[in-house]
Amino acid sequence: MKKINNKMFYFQRKKTNGVPHQLDRYGLLSYKKSLICLQEALHQDKITYGMNDLMRGLLKQGSVIDFPAGEGINYKHLIKNTLDSGTVKNALIELSNSVPENTDVIFGIQNSGVVLANVIGFHLRKRADTIFKISPDKFKHDNVFGVLLDSYTKGNRNVLFVDPEHFGRLIKIIDKKTIRVVFVDDICDTGTLLCAVTSLLKNVSLYLGINIKVVKLLTMFERVHTNARAKIKKATGLNLKSVIKIEDLGKKPNSWIKIYGLKNAVSFYNE
Repeated sequence: MKKINNKMFYFQRKKTNGVPHQLDRYGLLSYKKSLICLQEALHQDKITYGMNDLMRGLLKQGSVIDFPAGEGINYKHLIKNTLDSGTVKNALIELSNSVPENTDVIFGIQNSGVVLANVIGFHLRKRADTIFKISPDKFKHDNVFGVLLDSYTKGNRNVLFVDPEHFGRLIKIIDKKTIRVVFVDDICDTGTLLCAVTSLLKNVSLYLGINIKVVKLLTMFERVHTNARAKIKKATGLNLKSVIKIEDLGKKPNSWIKIYGLKNAVSFYNE
């Protein structure tokens, strides 16, 4: 983390542990056998219903693609461009179950993250709100209301920020000495974004003289080989709750993914 212009913090994506590419160790199942494997794991309580539904949707609609920061999963039809509500419903319910009862607001990042936050908020009858994202040249607020972050998927830099006027109205509506916040996002790749968001809310809290306490971090997908969980714990003191833990992935001989709870790597439908 670096400080920019004496106020804005810059969260640079540093190199992390690369994809293991240990396919020989896991063995690769065909797409049809992958579905059978998921069903068996579900019946043996090795995976949850949320994991099962999310993985089936991912294998059917997704793939492994190249991003500027390396290989990653493409799930744009599940969460990003559209929300496949039938596929993600049980996964979001599982995340909802870990939200403390005294939570005041659930934040998500514009765009896909805030959709998840709104669904969880609706399910729990809690307020949901947005951490906005914009290019640095278009950011017009005081630097304390934003943090600069390298994008994993696009390779550029964005400012994550809260709008001062909107945030001020939110504080008045909640009207508590301590505002308890849960943050949800679609994926934790390296942990940098989650660390950036918690730092942003801490900075805003100190600047406004209010007590904002982040009590939970939630994500649909988590890449465990990057050691993101340990990084987040060290920086924030918080444990990460995720639905799918990705241990490994690759594009050869075809797109595949290895997740926690399954012995073998599984194949995507479109491969």
